[in-house]
Order: sequence, then C-alpha cells, then structure tokens
Amino acid sequence: MKNNLTLVLALLACRLLTDPARAAEAPHETPVPVAAADYVSAETIDGAGLVLDPLAEPDGASLRFSGTGPRGRFSLSGRENLAAYAGMLRAIAELGKMDREKMFGRAAGKAAKAPIEAAAKLVTDPAKTLAAMPKGAMNFLKRTGRQIKENSRQIAEGSANSTAASDLIGLGSIKRQLAVSLGVDPYLPDETFQNILNETASAAYFGGIGVKALTMLVAPAAVSGTVTGLNISGNLTKKIVSSSAADLRASDREDLSSLGVPPDTIAALFANRWFTPASTTVLVDALKQLGTKKGIPRFVAACAGVEDSADATYYREVAALLARRVAAQGPLARLEIFHALPVAVSEQNELVVPLPADLLWWTPTADEISQALLQSEGAPPAGAELWTDGQLTPMAAAALRERGYTISTVD
Repeated sequence: MKNNLTLVLALLACRLLTDPARAAEAPHETPVPVAAADYVSAETIDGAGLVLDPLAEPDGASLRFSGTGPRGRFSLSGRENLAAYAGMLRAIAELGKMDREKMFGRAAGKAAKAPIEAAAKLVTDPAKTLAAMPKGAMNFLKRTGRQIKENSRQIAEGSANSTAASDLIGLGSIKRQLAVSLGVDPYLPDETFQNILNETASAAYFGGIGVKALTMLVAPAAVSGTVTGLNISGNLTKKIVSSSAADLRASDREDLSSLGVPPDTIAALFANRWFTPASTTVLVDALKQLGTKKGIPRFVAACAGVEDSADATYYREVAALLARRVAAQGPLARLEIFHALPVAVSEQNELVVPLPADLLWWTPTADEISQALLQSEGAPPAGAELWTDGQLTPMAAAALRERGYTISTVD
C-alpha cells in the first residue's frame, strides 16, 4: 500500500489531467529537493552510523531521505521513519558493545543454583513457601494463564514472535526495560535487533545485572526516556515496560471492543506485523481519547490493512494528531475516510484534517484535495481545521487560510 496521502494525490491527479483548466485557476508550486539537514537534526542520526544524502526528495507531504549506513543504501519516507530506523541501528550498536560473555560467566554458578533451591523449598514446605510469596503473586499467576493461552493461539497461527516463555521467567521484562531505555520499541520486527536484544537481556538476567547497571555501559546519548518512532514517554512508556505482550494485547482488545471494533478486525490488526504490541497500544490509547466511536471500526480496519511501516506510522500519527486536537478543543463527532485519507468532524460540525507531514507544497493536487474536503455530500462544514506536525510552504499556508482553514502545528 502506498503512503495514504500519496495515494490520494495520485487519484486526484488523474482528475486534474482530464480538467486542465481547473489546474490553471490559481498559481501553484513545483516541489523541489530540499536540504536534508534542515529537517533532520544531527541528534536524530547520531550513533547510528548513517550518512544522509545532502538533499531530501519530495514524496507527497513527506520527504524521502536517502543515504548510506551499516546495512548499505537506504531510502525512507518521512522523518519519523528515519528516526525509528536510526534509533534501531543505534540500539544495535550500543548493545553490541556490551560484554555478554562476561555476564554469562557471572551467571554460571548462580543461574543453575537458585531455581533448584526454590523448587526444593516448594516441595518440602509448600504452605510456608506460598505464604512467603510477594503480594503480586496472584497477579503473576493470572498473567501466566493469560500468556499460556496467548502463546497457544500464536503457535496455532504460526506466529514467530511469541514471547510468553521469556515473560514467564521475567526475561521479557528485562528485554522491554532495556529496549525502552535505549528509546526503541521492544517488539520491532527486525531479526538482527531481536537477536542481540535477546542475547544481552539473557546475559543480564542470568548474570543478575539490572537494567540501570546495563545502561551505564552505553553512551549517555543513547539512553532515552522517549521511544523513538512511537513518540511516547511517561505513563504510556511505563505501561509498555511493565506489561507483557499478552497483557498489552488483552488490554487493547478490551478497549477496541468498547469502541465498537469487531473481533475479526481486532484479530487482523494484531496479526499485522507492522503493528507491534507496543505500537498498537499507542494507537489504541490515542483512539480512546477522541470522544467518539463513530468511524473508528473503519479506521482500525484501514490500519489492519497496511503493508509497510510507513503506512503504520502514518495511521498512528493521524490518531495522535486527532488526540492532540481533542485535548485542545474538545471531542469529535465521528471519523471518516475520504478516498484513503482519514478526516474527522467535530461536534460543532467542523472539518478536522490531520496531516502528518514533513513539508506541504501548494501543488494542484493539494489545492484539489483541500477544496474537495469542503464539498461533502451532507451539510457543508461550519469550519475547517488543519492539524499537522510538519511545515507548510508560505504559499500553501496562505492559500489554505484564504480557503477557510485554520492551521495548528504541534510538536
């Protein structure tokens, strides 16, 4: 699937080709390559081993960044996808510096001894041992049952990402803490990243080394409180660290069901490799904030159909922008899909257009989209809002304001 805005632009470009007079009604811009350094900070790619080409190419409302790195040439659409890629490579590099053999050596004596001692105590004096269990033991047992059930389902579906076994012994928690401390989604579907994360977390776990001690071994700049690519911090980050994949899925399933999303759509979303347990939780958290159920099942169905990371990022950013709008100005009445472009309508019948972007030029197709959005089949909107996390050229901003759009830019 193409980036959604690119797809809409292509569809509307066909209309313009059949009506050249419409395209000539107003002055427009021709997008040109721009300096990549003006849109990507040095900190974004620091430590990742990436060298960006000097120019970034226009790609719809995004910019396409190309260059070279540890894996050879790369080409990524959008700053968020570049930041996520750089974050993953930086984490791999930092994890690679850790001495896992030394950690395993430290674990050699204690790792085999402790479980045997604990098991012996349980057999010889089960009542006393159970009484000494932490207060959270029953929650652990509940999670164990849920994880076994989830693991069985994943095996039946042929999933290669089952993490239930490591979660049951606590290794999963170490993995999540370690990945998030480096600013990376613990469930990224990258084999190299997962292998080195597993190796390092296993060495630390069996060696009795805490995550705080581990992060002291990496470059200070690599330690982050924000998960790059998901743009989250605070309570949501804590939830991802403290919850297993099965717990996140259970919570998200309950929340999506309460929003009216059918079980088969939920299953399709969970089965999509581009929506990890962490990124799905980020998406669902934003959807819960919108104040409406109308249109959400269709939106989630669109999410479930994405075929690459760029589109998954696009939908998460759309939901995040709408959540920011709700926080600032109140709930929405419904979500809609215009061609492949998600939009919303407020309770005051105002059109709300979320635009994840790097740079929006005033092109004939951007002109056409902005006009077409105001010409819905029902009652015309009482107003129009554009919410974006990117930049607009001066011509694009002026033209949209003249057309009646208010423009809100968020970080």
